[in-house]
Amino acid sequence: KAAVLPAVLYYLSIFMIVHFYAKLTGSAAEKITEKRSVLSMLVQYEGFVFFGALLALIGFLTGWFGATTPSSPSRAVTYTLGVIILLGVVHPQKKLSPKIAIEALIKSAKSGISLIAASACVGIVLGIVQASGMTQDFNSAVAGVVEHSLLLALVGIMVVSIILGMGLPSAVCYLLMATLMGSVLRELGVIPLAAHLFIFYFGMMSMVTPPVALAAYASASIADAPIMATSFAAFRFSLVGFLLPFIFIYRPELLLLSNKPEVVAKLPQVVADKAAETKEPLSVNLSLARYGRQEANARVDLTPVGGGAAEEFTADEGGMFRATLEPGAYRVDFHNQYGEVRRLGELVYDPARVEKYTETVAAPDGDASESQVVQREKAAPLFFRDQRLSLVDVLIACAAAVIGIVALAGALTGCLFVRIHPLVRVGMFVAAVLLLSPDVRIGGMQVGATMNIVGVALFGVTSCINYMRGRAAAA
Repeated sequence: KAAVLPAVLYYLSIFMIVHFYAKLTGSAAEKITEKRSVLSMLVQYEGFVFFGALLALIGFLTGWFGATTPSSPSRAVTYTLGVIILLGVVHPQKKLSPKIAIEALIKSAKSGISLIAASACVGIVLGIVQASGMTQDFNSAVAGVVEHSLLLALVGIMVVSIILGMGLPSAVCYLLMATLMGSVLRELGVIPLAAHLFIFYFGMMSMVTPPVALAAYASASIADAPIMATSFAAFRFSLVGFLLPFIFIYRPELLLLSNKPEVVAKLPQVVADKAAETKEPLSVNLSLARYGRQEANARVDLTPVGGGAAEEFTADEGGMFRATLEPGAYRVDFHNQYGEVRRLGELVYDPARVEKYTETVAAPDGDASESQVVQREKAAPLFFRDQRLSLVDVLIACAAAVIGIVALAGALTGCLFVRIHPLVRVGMFVAAVLLLSPDVRIGGMQVGATMNIVGVALFGVTSCINYMRGRAAAA
């Protein structure tokens, strides 16, 4: 769930870059001369072979076809190649003859020679790096330099993740970097899930990063295009995507997360049962935790929702504080290090509240086959309504990211509606920086919202100028 919005934003960035570049070069969409339904396209030769081969590949990799163990990737590809030939032979529309199949295999082998040569050279370089221990030394150097600066830490981890991702499988790269650098990011206050996504993301981005852009190598082989030119084109089209991990680190709302601490309110069941019986005020220990780390010396306000004076508490070194609660709901407000008050949610004490749970009851004779699942109830008078993340925060973060991505894509390609004037292009770069940069403080004041407003206004002005220029040129 957390990775949905970053994935959508990444593909949006690719789409906008390709769209603006196509407009700049005058490339037009092909006109559809024949409209066909989805079903008819699936049963046509191309759809039949493509999706049949895809299902076969997934089946071989996962062991769908009765195999005791899934096939290795190389063996699964070999089997799938046989399935493609078989599908081509049996399809009634365009039956594949043995001569055409042999010619296709020969042509594929010839086109793959350049890919094999490039991969072999890359393997030699990466083998030297790994054998010399350069990667571990670089990791240690990065950890020592960036342990007090979040931005430097992110840049260093980005570089190491890309380098490791060039020669290691994605899972291995992620596990290694998470082990070596995860603690560094945690000490700098990064949300653990965001840190892990950051590391994994850049391990994958090595696929489009020259000189070892393996995905671009494969694409160049298929398109019969120059390998290095394709690699740099892939890198250029993915430039906006390199900013996205930094954006969701500094704006966790894009991951549907909040960096505010949560209130941990746990009652022993004996205390909960007594509170449900007596309906008396409840004296309870509460704690503030931010992703498993206690907030020492934090200031918290509890304000009755129905009206009444707020009561202020200061947590101890372990993030704990004790409060006496009358039945009702209390707003929980947190004072951050800048003295700003942030709403965390509501703490509710309802002596009549119960929770349902299921329990497995064994048969009297101990026969496990005759055990029953019974639904029971228990007293649960205290609970916390989490309000740290609001829909408004998510929408604002998404809107700023979308407009910033469009602005940056237009500035990088030099085209929006028409070719962008150099001065307008600079303004569009500035708008993108304002919209995609993290919330900063100037003179103790948070100016993130102001930067977003100025960025949107600047993007609107530059877009209008470019649009009017295009209208004037068309007239």
